[in-house]
Amino acid sequence: MVGDLVDDSESFMSIISMTLVQILNAWVTASKIGWRALVPVVVALVHWLLSRLVTNRIERLREENRVYIAPKFQNDFASMLRNIRTIKFYAWEDAFSRGHSSIPFKEYEPPMVWRILQSSLNLLSHATAEVSAALTTTSFITTAETISYLDITLLECSIRSLTIFTETVFGLNSKLMRFQTYKAYVQEFLDADSANYIERLSTTGDSAVELDECVFSWSTNSYTLAPITLQIKAGNFVT
Repeated sequence: MVGDLVDDSESFMSIISMTLVQILNAWVTASKIGWRALVPVVVALVHWLLSRLVTNRIERLREENRVYIAPKFQNDFASMLRNIRTIKFYAWEDAFSRGHSSIPFKEYEPPMVWRILQSSLNLLSHATAEVSAALTTTSFITTAETISYLDITLLECSIRSLTIFTETVFGLNSKLMRFQTYKAYVQEFLDADSANYIERLSTTGDSAVELDECVFSWSTNSYTLAPITLQIKAGNFVT
């Protein structure tokens, strides 16, 4: 967690330091090839939008097809002995959680079309700079009157650099969201403990725990235990 936070902070600092250089690079490139300097921006934007659309669609399909496994009460001898020595609803809760975790289920596989699209975009992400450089250079060659090897080399390097920088900028959104998550996580350790605790009050009765028709439910329209009436006197807890 801390290592990822440091890496993201370094990425932000790197982008800030690159911005001035890329502004100068874009100005020089635009003065040389005109509107074609927008090609790397368009290529990076299209690739980023398609990647986001495909990723979001796959995540939505995975969420819609998530398999909810019904808890299964553990009836093995060791679990029965352990549950006998616990309070009734604790035994049920332990049985439900153990049953849910002990049932294996297969990871959801999205449809073939979406997997092919995702794989293709992942492969293209390693060649976005080359694609934008090829498109820009081809457009420049077909319209330029005089061409030199030095012009082509400088143009290709500039376009690649602009494309990589543009992709980095488009990826800032996910980094910012992750950074906010890390910040909230670290802030929990820095903030003072604000929990409110109820002081133990001396009572005249001798009951440690009293439940009167108490109902325990795991979620809406899910498993619910029958109402429980329970009274435990002080000193009668079983560990």
